Parts: sequence; structure tokens; C-alpha cells
Amino acid sequence: QVNVGNMQYTKLREKFNLLNADVASDDPNDIAYVTSGFAPLLARLVERAMAGCWETDPTFSLVPGSPARTERQALPENVNQSQYDAGVDENGIARRKTMLVYIIGGVTFLEIAALRFLSSQVDAEFDIIVATTKLVSGKTFMQDVQGHPFPVPNPNERRPPADAPGALDLD
Repeated sequence: QVNVGNMQYTKLREKFNLLNADVASDDPNDIAYVTSGFAPLLARLVERAMAGCWETDPTFSLVPGSPARTERQALPENVNQSQYDAGVDENGIARRKTMLVYIIGGVTFLEIAALRFLSSQVDAEFDIIVATTKLVSGKTFMQDVQGHPFPVPNPNERRPPADAPGALDLD
């Protein structure tokens, strides 16, 4: 078992069904389809949030850190709560809600693919928009592990004069 603080990966894997050996490639219906059996934890968390059990599901206590925050935008004046809950607009036309998932610290392309798959399901109630501070790939991960990915300025190096062509005005 891998312990990180109070988190035990084994419990997370079981409670969130992170490994799914029964993925049907001919009729995919689970986010583990994206990787032929592994479901990213981020996608499982979003899946549960979409089901509306974010505040009531005790499994979320297994995930370290502060609880995630959910907010609903105020409804427009011409839409009542029952219309909103039924997924129809003021004209009775079916529509999907939008969920913004913001990841601080970075998200992998695999996690984005799983969220896109989740949102593409016919019965999905939400369109998912992903926002992040960084896209993480194998290359960027290794650059971060090996050292700073951007050149660090040398304080002993002479700078061009401020009035030189192309110089930035930092004042």
C-alpha cells in the first residue's frame, strides 16, 4: 500500500473503481475505456460531482486536501428551478448544463481525454470545460523533475540598454 498522509491508494482505487478490467471496447460506457482499464481519479471525482453526490458521498474524505467547492450560477429570471432541474430552457427545449473543472497545478492529456469521454456520453447532463494552470506531458514532467524548464537569468550577465531596439520597458 502507498500511504500519502491519510490517503491510501488501495482504498482510493477500490472506492473510486480506478481499475476496471471489464471495459467493453465495442460499446464503451465507462471512462476507463480511454486507457483500456484505468480511470483517472480526476475523472471519477468529476463523474461523482455530475451525479450530485459531491457533498454527501463519504468517499470524498479519502482524497487529501480541502474539500472542493461547488457553486451554482443564479438562474435567469425567465427560468424556474423545475425547468433547470429538468434540463430545459425557457422555451422547453432540452439543453445541457455546463461544468467548469479548474485544475491548479496541471492536468494530463489522459485526464482531459477521460473528461471529454465523460461529457460525450449520450445521457451526460453536462458539457465540461477544462481550465488549468499547466498541461502536463511526459516531456514537461521530465523537465520539471530535472530542473526548471525555462532558462534562469544569470545575475552577472549584462543586460542590453533600456533604449536598445526590442528592449522591454519594465518601469
